[in-house]
Amino acid sequence: MVLRALVVVALVFLTSLSHAKSLKIIIKVPPNTPENEIIYVTGDQPQLCSWQPRCLILAPRLPGTYSATVDLPDSLTSLRLKVTRGSWATEAGNWRGEPLSDFKISLDSQVNEFVFGVVNWIDQGRMGVTGKLRVYRNVVSPQMGTFRILRFGCQRVILQK
Repeated sequence: MVLRALVVVALVFLTSLSHAKSLKIIIKVPPNTPENEIIYVTGDQPQLCSWQPRCLILAPRLPGTYSATVDLPDSLTSLRLKVTRGSWATEAGNWRGEPLSDFKISLDSQVNEFVFGVVNWIDQGRMGVTGKLRVYRNVVSPQMGTFRILRFGCQRVILQK
């Protein structure tokens, strides 16, 4: 009887410790990502390495896709994170090669996955557009009662350093 009571107390204790929510982080990297590069995520929580850029490694999944699952306290309502290749000099950036703002994620019972596609890395330079671009000026827009400028024909994106 005493043993059964101890088992029940132990199970209740262990259940109270397991109040954590899991967040699956999925990152898709661009084609200009150097081959065999390790992808990291960091953020404002100890489980995200407290802004250490070379700490939490994402595991490679499909080609160009990396992921990790992080257990977070159930009481946590939001977090911020960034994606790097191991240093702040190689963090995810926009098409101009500029660093992105922190990703701010609001956590609730519905949020259990964060998916992001990296456009560029800040050390990979500015991206540009090639192809034929046609510009039509002063096109009448009867619905809006105004004139518009239309641009057509951007065919592909390339990297320009």
